[in-house]
Amino acid sequence: RREVNNHDEDGNELQTSPEFRAHVAKKLGAMLDGFITVLKESSPPAQTSVPRSGSGDDGFRLFSSSVPGDCGDSELCPAARRRWPSSSSDVDSDQEWQRYQEAAVSATDILKQSAF
Repeated sequence: RREVNNHDEDGNELQTSPEFRAHVAKKLGAMLDGFITVLKESSPPAQTSVPRSGSGDDGFRLFSSSVPGDCGDSELCPAARRRWPSSSSDVDSDQEWQRYQEAAVSATDILKQSAF
């Protein structure tokens, strides 16, 4: 295996082709579109600024209209989560959904690693 710490390359350590990356991006985009539900809001969000590191942010905010500190612990309403058509691999899709939730990162973590 090649040295991963050598950053002189384009970041394509897996040696995938541009066509394969485009295919994966298209499939991932379609999958994510199936999970995202857009809700219409009658009033604009109360707070639109991104909290800075060290401001006591106790959760993550995916969008500016997200509720601070909402880590998804509360029960989702039935319309908020779309389900794929029932199949024999429901257990796999539940495990996949759990992996998506575990992969979520907080805005504070992102800001810590950015140049801002």
